Amino acid sequence: MDSRPLAVFEEYMLLDSSSHYPMECFCLFQFSGKLDRDLFENAVRFAATRHPFIVCRIEKKKDRRFYWIPTGREYPEIIDHPGIFPSDIIESFPEVDPLNVYENGAFRIHLFQTGKGWNILFQFHHAVCDAAGSQKCIADIFLEYAMQTGSAPENAVHSPVDPALLDVRGDLGWPFWDYLHDFFFTIRTTIRYLLFRVNTFLKHSAKEDLRLEAFPPSVHPAIYTRILDSDQSRKYYQKAKESGGSLNDILLADLFTCIVRWQKKKGIFRRGGIYRNAVPMNLRTEKQKDMPAGNYVSMVFLDVYLREIEDSEHFVQKIHQKMNLIKKYHQGLYLNDILSWGRFLSRLIGSDLSFFLRRKNCQATVCLSNAGRLFDQFPLVRLPDGRYRMGDLLLENVLTSPPIRSLTPVSFLAMSFAGRLILTVRYDPDLLSEEGAREILDDYLDLILAQL
Repeated sequence: MDSRPLAVFEEYMLLDSSSHYPMECFCLFQFSGKLDRDLFENAVRFAATRHPFIVCRIEKKKDRRFYWIPTGREYPEIIDHPGIFPSDIIESFPEVDPLNVYENGAFRIHLFQTGKGWNILFQFHHAVCDAAGSQKCIADIFLEYAMQTGSAPENAVHSPVDPALLDVRGDLGWPFWDYLHDFFFTIRTTIRYLLFRVNTFLKHSAKEDLRLEAFPPSVHPAIYTRILDSDQSRKYYQKAKESGGSLNDILLADLFTCIVRWQKKKGIFRRGGIYRNAVPMNLRTEKQKDMPAGNYVSMVFLDVYLREIEDSEHFVQKIHQKMNLIKKYHQGLYLNDILSWGRFLSRLIGSDLSFFLRRKNCQATVCLSNAGRLFDQFPLVRLPDGRYRMGDLLLENVLTSPPIRSLTPVSFLAMSFAGRLILTVRYDPDLLSEEGAREILDDYLDLILAQL
């Protein structure tokens, strides 16, 4: 693969990253059974031929642009961790070193043997691919492993990939007539972003976040998880259908409510301002479905007022209406458009996007990602209980985690696997204790269960 420039959103994620807040995502797969290490390596090698960015590093060239540069490796780094690790990944998510995307690449795989089998941890910088891209790549690895072990479904084939689509992953510009249609709504959005104070999750100043950026985190990654059983999950999914909104809407409503209650309990509640959730938005359409692992994603900001949170009877419907307006007026393109102008203006003065980002004033209360069934759709043999089989391995559980960033040091993720709703919190261990992270996620779960 020849070098390719980073798309503007990839450059933003690269430059918004720091020592304390590396913009890294994690996907952990818990297997029971025996792993054939050589066949797994062969499967990863095969996937690298279809997803070239996973064997690339990043380099800044003389034109002040950042590029994906092939590392020369046949497959990304695979690290074997010696010893026997706990099987309970909920309580003991493994610690690993941050990536060095400028030297060793932006994608790494860790292998941990447990008392019951193997944990396979995928660690990747968000600049290399989004959630949909990572799923496509991991699905290729798992299916190839199943094919090599003779355990793939009959007539199973790898999904098509078109490397040429990597050249258009940054083409997210606003069509002119859509821009005119969305203009006044976008102006309102801009005014709100500039003028309204955001209620932070924790009681600390932005200066404290920025002070920490130069130092590595004390624990990496700091993640805690809770899982609803299949019956609880089914009831909650049904409640979402009856609420007048989507599952994402009710998850957001419950999270905002939980945060306000938790802040009051901790004595850090503040009136005034808005509560803001950073919502990742997948912008893929049918045209991009064959794109290899990469980014075709943006982010929108959902703002709610305390009075809306306290109106519990109508809160889910209010969130649903706001999300519909965000989609109607194409606000998923807003951040990419702002970043594109920022990069353009920065280059006029001989700099890069870091000049535009240096104020570090993009603040949100929290980030909630809803991955849905994204990591529950593998082309493998599926057992009646929802587990997947490949060779001598049975996939028992999946955990994923989005990154955290300065000014948004806590993020949540919801996903479904084998009919169970899985909730994950990722947090800054130097601002929020392990006990505090467990407490907020337990409170979130308790709020959900109290409605069933």
